[in-house]
Amino acid sequence: MSKIGRLSGNSTDIDWEFSGPEYRRRVEKARKLMRNAGMSCMLLTGDKNVRYMAGESSTLLTISNARPRYVILPLEKEPIAVWPSVFVMGLQRRSWISDIRSWPSPRPGDEGVTLVIEALRECLTSGDRVGVEIGPESRLGMSFNDFIRIRDELAPTEFVDAGRLMQTLRMVKSTEEVERMRRACSIVGEAFEWLPNVLRPGISEYDVHDVLNRKILELGAGTVDYLVPTSGSDTYDQCTTGPSRRVLGKGDVLYVDVGATWRGYFCDCNRNWAIGRPSQEVADAYRRAYDATQIAIDSLKPGQTAADLYRTLARAANRGMVGDPPSGRMGHGVGMEITEPPSLSTQDQTVLEPGMVLAIEPGLYLPDSKEGHRRRMLHEENVVVTEDGCELLTRRASPTLIEV
Repeated sequence: MSKIGRLSGNSTDIDWEFSGPEYRRRVEKARKLMRNAGMSCMLLTGDKNVRYMAGESSTLLTISNARPRYVILPLEKEPIAVWPSVFVMGLQRRSWISDIRSWPSPRPGDEGVTLVIEALRECLTSGDRVGVEIGPESRLGMSFNDFIRIRDELAPTEFVDAGRLMQTLRMVKSTEEVERMRRACSIVGEAFEWLPNVLRPGISEYDVHDVLNRKILELGAGTVDYLVPTSGSDTYDQCTTGPSRRVLGKGDVLYVDVGATWRGYFCDCNRNWAIGRPSQEVADAYRRAYDATQIAIDSLKPGQTAADLYRTLARAANRGMVGDPPSGRMGHGVGMEITEPPSLSTQDQTVLEPGMVLAIEPGLYLPDSKEGHRRRMLHEENVVVTEDGCELLTRRASPTLIEV
């Protein structure tokens, strides 16, 4: 094991994922939240939180459970990165953190845990509290046994949830972050506008998936992490699983939901198309979902809660429809992850602030089909909350269901 510094003379903020002032802002805001929560230190291990604080974004580090990474953020001292040695050169080049400690990994007997314990001891005194990602919508980026060892060896130090703190920190995006999301939305919007050129009866959901995936990447997306085409006669009965070998035919409705990134930040939106002329009932349901989205966009103001916006959407989307909304929420935050807090739901009292990016996603049920199948219609746009309302990031969908 070793302690090393940054690669001398080669690393500047030109190499970093964001500017130096951006990282300073994140650290200062994190420390303010830590003080309010009574934390002396945070130990971050989740992929997105580590990237958010350290700035290193190697794909290999996010697609394998081998070789964990750790970022330690004390209240007073400089941050510490504990990193697998094989990736240290990249970190030195790409991160603003100068205190880097490494070990040869994979080493299942001690995956950097001893280094983490030593680093935490340098930052802590008796009675201190350490924040770790153990709350809702959070995951540890190390084995549970390794976490238990850290906790036990540092007893009586108290370990508390830092997941919510990091969610709060990441909820409000900087101008740089919003611009990345705007670019992702532009790419997906252009791909959606192109897709009707290849839609026709006889192609399968797999075909739709493959051609759209290629197009989004061709237009400049970094990744297409989520691409769900689903279809059905008249409408569709689910919206999260796909694609299948089902072939599109006249009278079908095709729904496509896409989560694609540009430089690590997501666009998450969906679109619908009719294969041939839709029934008046389906056309009306589409317009209701479109109008509900527009009502939410027009009414959104900072200071409202996520629950307030949910109620606006629910009233608009389900007037004259049957049953409850198709899920427990009608939207969510978007950022480094395709879904982030807050949730647009009855339970979420998060106050909406300028800089938050939201997916506004009303859904409604239509009466069941003659065959007894559930029928639904969904719509989704991405917006950023501003000082006096919100700004649309996605290219607005057609107000009428497009026939192809």
